[in-house]
Amino acid sequence: MRRSKTPYIATRLLTFIEHAHRGRENTIKHAALLHEMQLFDITLDDRVLRKLCSELPLCSCEEGVFFPLRVDEVIEFKEYLTKNGGPIVAARRVAIIYERMPKLRPLADVQRGIDFSPTKSVFKEDRRRTIFED
Repeated sequence: MRRSKTPYIATRLLTFIEHAHRGRENTIKHAALLHEMQLFDITLDDRVLRKLCSELPLCSCEEGVFFPLRVDEVIEFKEYLTKNGGPIVAARRVAIIYERMPKLRPLADVQRGIDFSPTKSVFKEDRRRTIFED
């Protein structure tokens, strides 16, 4: 049985972008990213690269692809995707980012209970409530 190389390629892609292209000011264009992957002996076409990027916790904009560092970058990415791809696509892509990096969730969303993924701070609040309510 032949094993798929997709997890290896996705890991290599994420590692490269996470270390070399952190923040919107360090975006990389798709053509340059394809060239960089060839240096790792990975040959991809643009369609496969875009599919892989859509499954990873990465943001994209007109300038290219980058690893998000700040909440405002994720908010801008969500607005960009909502305009160009629709709200369902935007929600799915942002959920991937929030799953990997919960600290990038806007505080207003956390307070309104939009994202219910558990974090240490939520567990601390639950413990405090039970201590004071008992």
